[in-house]
This record gives sequence, C-alpha cells and structure tokens, in this order.
Amino acid sequence: YGIPHSTTIWCVEVDGVLYIGSYGEEKKAWEEAVAGNPRARLEIEGLLYPVQIEPVPEGALSEAIRVRYFEKYDMEEVFGEEVPDWWFYRVTPG
Repeated sequence: YGIPHSTTIWCVEVDGVLYIGSYGEEKKAWEEAVAGNPRARLEIEGLLYPVQIEPVPEGALSEAIRVRYFEKYDMEEVFGEEVPDWWFYRVTPG
C-alpha cells in the first residue's frame, strides 16, 4: 500500500511472548511490509505500542504456538474441515 494502515489480526501468548499468525497460499500485504521493515505499531485497547515483528522458524516453538492458536480459536468453525496451514511471527517491544 505504501501508506500506514491497520490490519486486525489473531494473536496468542506463549511463555509471556506475543505471537501473531497468518495462513494462505500467498503472503498478506502486512507480511510483505514487515519482511522489508520489521518495525510496526500494535494497537491494543486504543493505545499504540512500537514493536518488532519477526518470523518464527518451523520447529518446537512454532508447534507450541500452533497448539495455542487451535486452543484459542475454533478453526473448524471458521474454515470448515479444510483448516489451512499456519505460520507465525514473534512480536517484541521495539
């Protein structure tokens, strides 16, 4: 887009760290944006926080995040029987 914008996104906490996720065949616009510049702002209850967003590699942590996502969100209700693969990003103060 080239201009600041907001995106509503699902998130979970694992061991005191915030993670956001994405899915689908192609990367979303926000993912492309943070790939070029990991600095972002996160709005929670009307307050903006500067953050850094970085991808989480596949492995044990990614699986723990996936489990938490599936505990928090009813994936079958949202996606039906074909729940897409998810990947995740760590959100840290920035």
